[in-house]
Amino acid sequence: MLLIILLFCINAASFAAVYDASTLHNSVKRSSSVKDLFLERWDYIEENRYCFDFFGTLNWVNNFQIYTTNSQVPSEKKPQSMRLVRTYAGLAFLVPISYDSDGAAEFILGFSTYGYHYGLTKKATIKRGEAGSASVTDYKYTQFFDDIYAVSFFWKTYINVHTGVLVNNAIEPNDDGTMSYFGSSSAKSNWFFSSNLFSFMNFNFLVKGSELRTFDINISPTKIYAAFGGELSWFMPEITLGIKRSAMYNDMPYDSVWVNTDKTGSDKQDKAGLTLYTLLLDKKFNSGLCINYYMAFQHASEKLIEKSTGKKLKLRAVKEMRTAAGYDVWHGSAFKLIAEAGFCQYWDEAMPFHSKSNNYKANGLFGSADFGYRNTDNSLTAGIKFTCSYNDSKELSKLIETTGKLVVQGDFYFSFKWYEW
Repeated sequence: MLLIILLFCINAASFAAVYDASTLHNSVKRSSSVKDLFLERWDYIEENRYCFDFFGTLNWVNNFQIYTTNSQVPSEKKPQSMRLVRTYAGLAFLVPISYDSDGAAEFILGFSTYGYHYGLTKKATIKRGEAGSASVTDYKYTQFFDDIYAVSFFWKTYINVHTGVLVNNAIEPNDDGTMSYFGSSSAKSNWFFSSNLFSFMNFNFLVKGSELRTFDINISPTKIYAAFGGELSWFMPEITLGIKRSAMYNDMPYDSVWVNTDKTGSDKQDKAGLTLYTLLLDKKFNSGLCINYYMAFQHASEKLIEKSTGKKLKLRAVKEMRTAAGYDVWHGSAFKLIAEAGFCQYWDEAMPFHSKSNNYKANGLFGSADFGYRNTDNSLTAGIKFTCSYNDSKELSKLIETTGKLVVQGDFYFSFKWYEW
């Protein structure tokens, strides 16, 4: 896997134990997260017309408490304070197929691979007798990998198509505590497809076997209006409307709800989908200021029963609200310093079930500083970005167990182009 080669050239040890985590064991949610990150990066590539792009992300959550189960005594659970480490890296390369009369690439093929890794680490002390003691930090318990291998086709910026496989893998420790990263029998593949038409409509879906696992469609009315000759007022933000459907609930042990009825061991497993209706307002000003606002409404296809109370879950209409403002301090310069801060709110039925919070709703704050270099024609850019957040809705949507935890993230990136398209 890409991330193993790039970021984890260390030996990993493990306890003979398992742990509960809602999103980590939910491959549909993990797949949705990595797919969204993939598409977000390709939007950045297309917006800037880059031909090569490489980036990496390191994300840390300290004091990530989990409950381990002794394999010899399943009823015995003990809390363990760990550090959650999540990494994401990607590489994309675009090759021109043909050129137009002005010498710019018209049809382009893209090849990319992206990988997401979740792991828990713990510091341990090794006693070496007369040689003293040494402290080491190793990965413990099951590790989760989600990898994308994709091929893309572009007709300038009019139409693009992405397709490929998304592989979910959960690697459990061997009996002796070591990890066998290669040749795992737990790897499961999904096929995904995404397309963007004339910049104002895009859709994507993820399929496993004959099951449609996720489906998204987004339309920008303002871009449609502008495409047909309309002129927008200077204060009008770009508007994007979306619908996202996920096969989210499956009566699994890690789910916080049952579907339709309170289940016993002999009951038939039910499934339910979650539909999100989204609104995004985004406005960029010539001064280097950018403001955006996001809201998501939710609806479940079936009745949901809370495991903790046995009662019907009252699903809140608004699942997420998020607003952010960013400013390029050195706007117009070759060097850039983009500062961003924002406020968000997130609702999830699993919050009181899989975190220390007694509430279904959490308010969050986030801030970031992006420092980098870009030359005058924007043919090359490189930089690093630091982000700090608390209950950020983006983080909670990936893993609800991060509720009430400080999350620190570092990113690095390098992109350039050697032909116009």
